[in-house]
Amino acid sequence: FTIELLTHHGSLMHMDVRFHEHVIVFNNFHDGHWHAEERHSLPFCIGTHFHLKIKNHPGHFKVTVNGLVLAHFHHRGNPHHITAFHIRG
Repeated sequence: FTIELLTHHGSLMHMDVRFHEHVIVFNNFHDGHWHAEERHSLPFCIGTHFHLKIKNHPGHFKVTVNGLVLAHFHHRGNPHHITAFHIRG
């Protein structure tokens, strides 16, 4: 599944859960281009419940799963420009 924080110009934060690779990939998409990926170990399994939290901090988003820090994804644009939260998959 994928979670995105969207702006009018793309995705400020794109979080792609890839069970087949056992990773979560963070990236951003701006003006038609993907930027540098950040990969993190997958903290959960198919069929298990989890609690995901995305919190905006000065300079980064803090992503936690079940109370444990998964990632600090540094802002790649202004978070005040976020217009939508999108989940698919």
